[in-house]
Amino acid sequence: MIALRMGDNGLQAIDVDIKNAEDPQGFLQEFREACQASPIPWNKIIPQTTMSGGVHLVYRTDKPKGNRKLSSTADGKVLIETRGVGGCIVLYDIERFAALEALPVLSIEEEQALLSIAVAFDRSKPHKRMEFKDYNDTYSCVDLLEAEGWKVVGENDIWYEVLRPGNTTSTSSGKVFKDTNRAFIWSSSTSLPTEQSLTPSALACHLKFGGDWKSFSGSLNQVVQWTETTTSTKGRLFKFKDPNDVLMNSSIVLGKPLLGELWQEFELAILFGPTNVGKSILAVEIADAIASGGSILSGRLKSEIGSTTVLYVDFEMLDSQFKKRFIGREFSPNLRRLVLDNQFMNIKTFRKDAIPEIELMLDESKAKVLIIDNLSFIQADNTQAGDAASLISEFDALKKSRKISILIVSHTPKFSKGLSIETTNLAGSAFMSYFIDSLFAVNKAAGKTIYIKQLKQRDGAEVYGSDNVLHCELDFTESGLRVKYIGTDKEMNILDRSNEDLSDRNQKIVKDYRSGGGTVRDLAVRYELSKSQIGDIIKNGSQSVDDADTLPF
Repeated sequence: MIALRMGDNGLQAIDVDIKNAEDPQGFLQEFREACQASPIPWNKIIPQTTMSGGVHLVYRTDKPKGNRKLSSTADGKVLIETRGVGGCIVLYDIERFAALEALPVLSIEEEQALLSIAVAFDRSKPHKRMEFKDYNDTYSCVDLLEAEGWKVVGENDIWYEVLRPGNTTSTSSGKVFKDTNRAFIWSSSTSLPTEQSLTPSALACHLKFGGDWKSFSGSLNQVVQWTETTTSTKGRLFKFKDPNDVLMNSSIVLGKPLLGELWQEFELAILFGPTNVGKSILAVEIADAIASGGSILSGRLKSEIGSTTVLYVDFEMLDSQFKKRFIGREFSPNLRRLVLDNQFMNIKTFRKDAIPEIELMLDESKAKVLIIDNLSFIQADNTQAGDAASLISEFDALKKSRKISILIVSHTPKFSKGLSIETTNLAGSAFMSYFIDSLFAVNKAAGKTIYIKQLKQRDGAEVYGSDNVLHCELDFTESGLRVKYIGTDKEMNILDRSNEDLSDRNQKIVKDYRSGGGTVRDLAVRYELSKSQIGDIIKNGSQSVDDADTLPF
């Protein structure tokens, strides 16, 4: 064994010390998986397993720095730190380090990608002056940055990549970690501290008050003081409501299942999926089941509110198409189908006219359940986050004011078969999800089958997630097209993998990402897939790419 001094010849190391972790092997595996998902060039890094079972990641940089703690446990024990100028590491396998001088230099972005992984594992308690728990629990680092003109330019299961406002040639300027809600900024062209783990309160303090903690704290105290001393709510946006009064209020009715575990009474729900998968067929089945107080899928998804009037706004099917699909079927008289009268339609004002007209029809029909098929007809480009959020918020307000249940059918842009369907595949999902209560999807499966997957349920447990999707098929019967129940299965077992080149394509995507061939966003554009689909492929890449050839530790 010999000691190797860091800083000389640009040498620096990441010291991953697993002995302080609550679950050492689990921690090391999580660190390894995070490295796997990052475009780090491993040919520029020399790994070494330490005597304690941790790892040293040795690399060269043009600007070596001193020793820094990157992540710690909640009680302050160091998990990951750098060994730089003034530090050293012990070499156990001297022969592996013979070519240190020839080791390629990591670029700034490559080094920041490595450091940001380490910071993602920081669980240390902030400094006393930064302990603004309520603020940190309430605010999101992403929201704070976006309010100042930053943009989210990529994401995976671990972080969001963010880009500073203004002209920049960089692909990103920092990351926000999903688990800890902390930001890690490496761009020096901002007022924010670099290479630090920033809580929402620290981020807000630097963004709004230039790092002046006294001013930031004072601004919060003013808010608290106003809340505590103000007793009159006349004319104000908010009002006090005693929690015990809510519990004792008999006029507040708890919702019953409308569609088993997928959709509850008084909820705003979205059903989405790719084109030509049978969304409208399923939506009509749902509408008729609720109208009659029945069920679908052999009784798996039941309505428990009894027969009730359902208003089905059909922007999707012409009368001829509706007849062709459902001829021979007798629908419940409680199902009211609403179609456009084209002679009175004004394309320029349709967006603002649609909801008021629907409200009039709700009054006329006395319907308590509203189904909209399809959202894109009202808002042609619902991929624009602001437009999507605005439209969904209008339906949310309608739900609350009328005390009704609403299901909206939507679509997925650029969706390829063979991939799991996720929340991020929903057009405009980033903002739409704030307002919806339940979310479920229908997707193509192997052969001519489909499956239904539960993605969000605000009030209740997830029953039909990725490990237990509802496997179905569209079946022509004497009463027209029906959605026939096959059984439940894992999503990965029944995905449509009929494309012969799918595996090769996925392997290429994984290799491109791991070799630094582009961000998730870059690859999404290159392969004409969504960012979530690229993320799925990278996440599952270990099934098609040998990890031993990719990660050196």
